[in-house]
Amino acid sequence: MDSLIERIDSFWADLDARTDGPDELMNVKCRELARGYVEYWGDPVEQFEVEEIEVGFKLPILDPETGEDTGEWYQGFFDKVLVHKEDGVRYVMDHKTSGEAIDDFASGFWRRWDVNSQSSLYQLAMKQLGTDVGGLLVDAIKKPGIRPTKKDGGIEGYGKRLQENIAANPEKYYARQTSVRDEEQLLEALGDMHSVSLDVGQKRNNGRWHKNTTSCFAYGTACKFLGICSGMGDLDDPWWVKKDAPEDGIRAWSNSRINTYLTCPKKYYYEYEAMGHGVTKQETSESLAFGSLFHSYMDMIYGSEESDQEQG
Repeated sequence: MDSLIERIDSFWADLDARTDGPDELMNVKCRELARGYVEYWGDPVEQFEVEEIEVGFKLPILDPETGEDTGEWYQGFFDKVLVHKEDGVRYVMDHKTSGEAIDDFASGFWRRWDVNSQSSLYQLAMKQLGTDVGGLLVDAIKKPGIRPTKKDGGIEGYGKRLQENIAANPEKYYARQTSVRDEEQLLEALGDMHSVSLDVGQKRNNGRWHKNTTSCFAYGTACKFLGICSGMGDLDDPWWVKKDAPEDGIRAWSNSRINTYLTCPKKYYYEYEAMGHGVTKQETSESLAFGSLFHSYMDMIYGSEESDQEQG
């Protein structure tokens, strides 16, 4: 355990020393969450055999009634594929950082996983790959709400205060639950993907991509395409950049692509269809940056057994 904590500190120091590294405050938060994570759950390689880390998949969408290939594809990334050493059950694990409370399994955060399409897609993919899983192990991590103060005396003082708070209240920062889909639910998820792909094909043919105006300010934030839809801008504006085609030439459905279409077909058009493969612009999201950085810590922790062997 001590060697794993030391490796976390070394990982943090390497990131902190980089000129292109993450924000200092965000990096300290992730360091303390990673430390608390192994203190609370233990060294993961003592509990799990780690089969895969950050592995992608791209699979054909099958007709749910006939089983035939529809010509459409779906894709995603498994955070981890693990086998529990005690009972031999294989799981897909997904790390989720959240600002919401995670210590109540009746909360909205956890209830959403009862119907979450990402869980269905992951388990459907594993079944299609011919691998049995016990479900999706949702590994939830609460983002710290504690802010630095002058009394901390600097970033390390803040880190120490955060460390103490996590140690005193670990159940508020860490929780796990297994999301399981049965055969009927997997067929339903397959049917939903097939239905969405048919809808989009129809809209490509007739060119009618309607707006869902209730989503223009979802979660209190303006949609990035609001200016175009409201006539205050267009795709010729310099900040819009055409997305590249997939390297393998196969444009596949992802969980976010499906949800974007269900949220607003017009937003979907700009994001994935306009100018061939959709348009994008450089955006900064603290939530996405935090999640990506913490995932890097998790990849290092779950690869620790391999790291030990390499060092030995």
